[in-house]
Amino acid sequence: MVRLIEYLKFRFTSTNQHGVHSPFVYGFITKCLYSKSKFQGTKTEKVILKCVANLDIETIWISDGKKAIKKKISHTFPKLFFDVKPYDMVCIDITEFDISFPFFSDQIKNDTVVIIDSIHKNNINLAIWETIKNKESLKVTLDLYYCGIVFLRRQQAKEHFKIRI
Repeated sequence: MVRLIEYLKFRFTSTNQHGVHSPFVYGFITKCLYSKSKFQGTKTEKVILKCVANLDIETIWISDGKKAIKKKISHTFPKLFFDVKPYDMVCIDITEFDISFPFFSDQIKNDTVVIIDSIHKNNINLAIWETIKNKESLKVTLDLYYCGIVFLRRQQAKEHFKIRI
């Protein structure tokens, strides 16, 4: 029941690219998230694969809990490097974020894409997501309901977006 209520709240408060006033986020949404693709998988897996395909992703770190997507990525993008620092992309489950973020926080770049899975799965995950959104060092956060995306973007003002995919 919590997920249904959260989904309905998300649908009423989210927007598409036309409600975004940040040039960086607008470009990310239109060139990456809304790009057409033939990728199969969950919504989060499709977001990850679209990011790898449409951004300059060369190195990626994936948490141990995401072995299935790691296999899919390595099969689809054989020239991608895993666990080579600094990371262009980090994929992690929300329950692992507080444990792992200090580990790789100095190993990511300003435009590194951090994809956090299962942000609306339950009340605990929602609370963790709220904490992540409020971290001052994380300037741009995107709530896609199925997953969250975080950018450091030190030069940008702190903003949060809810985007329908």
